Amino acid sequence: MHLKSLTLRGFKSFASATTLRFEPGITCVVGPNGSGKSNVVDALSWVMGEQGAKNLRGGKMDDVIFAGTSKRQALGRAEVTLTIDNTDGAIPVDYTEVTISRTLFRTGGSEYAVNGAPARLLDIQELLNDSGLGKEMHVIVGQGRLDAILHADPLERRSFIEEAAGVLKHRRRKDKAVRKLTGLQTNLDRLTDLRTELNRQLGPLGRQAEAAAKAATVQATLRDATARLLADDAVRMQSSLASSSDGEDHSDRIAELDHRRTRTEARLSEIEARLSELDSELEVQRTAESRTQTQIVRAQGLSQRAQDKRSHLLSEVTSLGQRESKSPEELRAQAERFRGELSDAEDAVTEKTNALEASQARKEELTQALKTAEDEVKAAQIAITEAVKNRSALQSKQTQAAERITDLKSRIEANQTEIETVSARITQRSRELETAETGVEDVEAGETELDSAYEAAQEKLEKLETERTELQEQRAKVASELSSAKARAEALALGTALEADLEDIVNAELPGVRTAVTERLSVDHGFEMAAAAALSTTVSGVIVDDSEVALAVLDHLGEDTNVSLTIPAGAEASSGKGGGSALPALAELPAKGDLRWLSDVVDSDVPELRALLERALHGVVCVPDARTGIELTEARPELTAVTVHGEVLTATRISRARTASGTRLASQTALDDTHSQIADLESRADKLDAALKELEPRLTAAREESGAALDALHSSDAKIMAAAEEVSRITGEIGVARTRLQRAEDNATELESRLAAAERDSQSAAAALDGAAEVDEVVD
Repeated sequence: MHLKSLTLRGFKSFASATTLRFEPGITCVVGPNGSGKSNVVDALSWVMGEQGAKNLRGGKMDDVIFAGTSKRQALGRAEVTLTIDNTDGAIPVDYTEVTISRTLFRTGGSEYAVNGAPARLLDIQELLNDSGLGKEMHVIVGQGRLDAILHADPLERRSFIEEAAGVLKHRRRKDKAVRKLTGLQTNLDRLTDLRTELNRQLGPLGRQAEAAAKAATVQATLRDATARLLADDAVRMQSSLASSSDGEDHSDRIAELDHRRTRTEARLSEIEARLSELDSELEVQRTAESRTQTQIVRAQGLSQRAQDKRSHLLSEVTSLGQRESKSPEELRAQAERFRGELSDAEDAVTEKTNALEASQARKEELTQALKTAEDEVKAAQIAITEAVKNRSALQSKQTQAAERITDLKSRIEANQTEIETVSARITQRSRELETAETGVEDVEAGETELDSAYEAAQEKLEKLETERTELQEQRAKVASELSSAKARAEALALGTALEADLEDIVNAELPGVRTAVTERLSVDHGFEMAAAAALSTTVSGVIVDDSEVALAVLDHLGEDTNVSLTIPAGAEASSGKGGGSALPALAELPAKGDLRWLSDVVDSDVPELRALLERALHGVVCVPDARTGIELTEARPELTAVTVHGEVLTATRISRARTASGTRLASQTALDDTHSQIADLESRADKLDAALKELEPRLTAAREESGAALDALHSSDAKIMAAAEEVSRITGEIGVARTRLQRAEDNATELESRLAAAERDSQSAAAALDGAAEVDEVVD
């Protein structure tokens, strides 16, 4: 991960859009003072979430917006875009590039975006924290801060180390989590307090709710009863008439009731007329009382006036007694006059007082009579109301019982229909369940055959795959052996190369020169060194046609060369093994061990060379070791012994000839064997390739057969699952239906019980209604 590019637009000194591209490694920004190098670092800090204006070398945050120059006006916003290469996935998002942008408007608004999508500052901080580039995770050393870092105290060094180790982001997340937990605990405490307070208030509220519910129930019951009384009055009367058991004629009964109603209405009219009379009389009495009250008031006024006058007269008498020039006769006459006036006034007062008392007595009598009449009317009204109420209650009870009976019968019929429907459904579902279970059994029965077929196909496929794997392993082994054999053949070919002089002779294409002897020899494996030692210079020479060719070759090579030329004998010279005496049988030789005539292990495809080899190897025996050879040559001096290691032993000489020709001969033999091995390996490889090619169609067919068997098995499994689900569904429906049936049966029992109770209530109400007192009797 590395910073890929930084685009600045309106940020500090970068008025126009400027893009800086970075490469992995160290990037240096150079330039003269005041060119904006520090602004690049400030832009990096700012776009990654820096919130401190002082850290950006400013007084307030909007100082980062281009302030304008004499030639260019100020801009309204600053925008910085940072692109981070995320090919290594250091930032946990599914993007190879992450682009973070920050825009600040001069009006104070600020916007953040991640890959063009609006984001919050917290989102950017969390994103960068996970990559080690958070607000306090990266390290930006500004101007003058290097000295502060070098001279930091242990606490500051610890903060630097925590930033480098990535501990700080976890600490910040921990602090954030602790703050959230603290706030959550505060909310929980508030919630606990609210819960306690609500629990305290729920008691009274609950009681109020219960009271309100009861009141609502009572009101509803009252409204219902009132509605029934008002709406069903006529129906109740007819029901009462219809349910009467005395067998009387309805018309007579109706006429009687009409007569009684007429009598009741007449009685009520009389009572109302009496009430009107009492009201009129009461009004008269009230008028009389009012007049009496007026007279009383007038009498009281007169009495008061008399008292006032008496007092006035007394005061005048007193004053007259004090006056001068009054004769006794005048005073007596005046006193008598005053006494007469006083007596008349007192008589008038007495008369008015008596009249008032009589009026009050009459008022009390009329009031008592009115009260008695009102009590009678009220008692009559109460009796009528009670009788009507009782009769209405009985009629309502009877009607309710009849309605309840009708409703219960309807519900019983509906419940019986429900029982029949559910029973039929249970029967149908039971048949479907039997069919589904039979289907499951059939599918499960076929599942065994499908399992066997799939197992057989899979076993066949595995067998063929095992066979192919074995063939591939054999082919790989053969390929490895073939590669090794070819490499060994190349190495052996280098070992069989002719010496320089011999190669020059062969390549010179001189007349009569055939080829090197070693290229025409075939030696049994293990006897190469023995053949080279026994043949000596013959095996390292070149075959020429005759001596003239040999002399020409010597002249061609010059005197400073070392070369051996072999002139093979004619084909007629090769008659028998050797040109001397007959050789004894190997079994007759005195030496013990594995002995072989060397001429038996050396051969050539050139007849003349073969005859030469037979003469040269006549009497040469290959022995297992030198000691056996010594024993053989001491007993048979005419023989020559040669070991497989190249040691030549005669009766008079023992030598070891390890020449390059022997090595080349051994390499040639090994090369021939290797070529034979290569041919055999190539043949085996071809056979294995053919076997693999032949196996591929069979393997494809086996795969298809296994796939078809597996598909059939899966299809069967799906059918089994579907059938099992169907069985489970039907079983569930049967269970639900049986529950409904049981509930319906229980409901039927309950409805029958309630119907019996309703019929008893109806009969009781009818009996009570028949025995109730008639309204006119109550009135009478």
